[in-house]
Amino acid sequence: MEPYNIDQLREWLELTNQQFDIFKSIHSLERKKENTRPKNIQKEYTKIYAKGIERSNLFTIIKILIDKELIQKTDRANYAINTDGIQKAIDHKDKKFKEQYQQFQKAKENIDTYLSETLEKQQKPTIRFLTHDELFLNLANDLKYAKKYCLTVRAPSLVCSPAFYSMLNRKEYLDIMEQRVLKDKDLQVRWLTDLNFNMQFDRALKFLGDVDAATKEAINQINSIKNLIGYDNLEFNYIEHSIALKLFMPIKEKISECYIYLPGFSSVPSQGAIYVKSDDITNEIVKIFNNDCSTSVKVSPDNVNKIINKSKKILKEHIIEVRCKQNEK
Repeated sequence: MEPYNIDQLREWLELTNQQFDIFKSIHSLERKKENTRPKNIQKEYTKIYAKGIERSNLFTIIKILIDKELIQKTDRANYAINTDGIQKAIDHKDKKFKEQYQQFQKAKENIDTYLSETLEKQQKPTIRFLTHDELFLNLANDLKYAKKYCLTVRAPSLVCSPAFYSMLNRKEYLDIMEQRVLKDKDLQVRWLTDLNFNMQFDRALKFLGDVDAATKEAINQINSIKNLIGYDNLEFNYIEHSIALKLFMPIKEKISECYIYLPGFSSVPSQGAIYVKSDDITNEIVKIFNNDCSTSVKVSPDNVNKIINKSKKILKEHIIEVRCKQNEK
């Protein structure tokens, strides 16, 4: 019998490395029958992995683990491993594995029939729903091999602080973006954006719980736009009207698939996305994207200050509305 592989459990639970390390830190404390309050979890994490973690980032990860039902809050601010939730997650993965195994068996029994049916099926559009986590895990994998990346967003991801994008549970995706775009500079990225940071502020407010701290995060993100203008492999196409359809299109040899983003609410990152694989559909979407880019304003060193000042003005008006609503309560 093969020895247990702990990394497989991380994959089954669909956790990032850091999330899984926090999960294991809680489990370690439980085994030693020590309290599992955040302060102790932080210490145990540092003790095991010889590196620190910011308190805000820790609480973000704890919330993600609770939302996934992998841990639960107990008495006196302690946290416990939720074995029922883990079993539920593994059962879900088991169902996927069985479906994959059935496909494998079909291929094994008659490869000619399998190839014929599969290739014929591939000519038809493939459409499926992805959760928020599945979306960004898929994108992280796609971007390892993509040559170009076209997307429509309100606020470019590369302006986010590490703590902020950990809040959104997109760390692996943004790590890949930073590596290939800013360090290796071998991925061409074309953004279509309205540079509206209101939702970024709302998300920061939800996690940080303080208007001033959320304002600082959003303003820092807006100012960071200037740091990205000098990259030859980055193109910002600015439009003043709101983005109607948010798209992610990683391109390898040719464009054949895309992700249509399903927005949530101001405090929720996303409800997920619709994955589309079809040459005809994606080619039409690319035409619309290119047409919108052609009527946009390309952000440059000459106009960047004027554009980000507009973003700050829109954000300031939004923050005033938020403060007014808080005062009414």
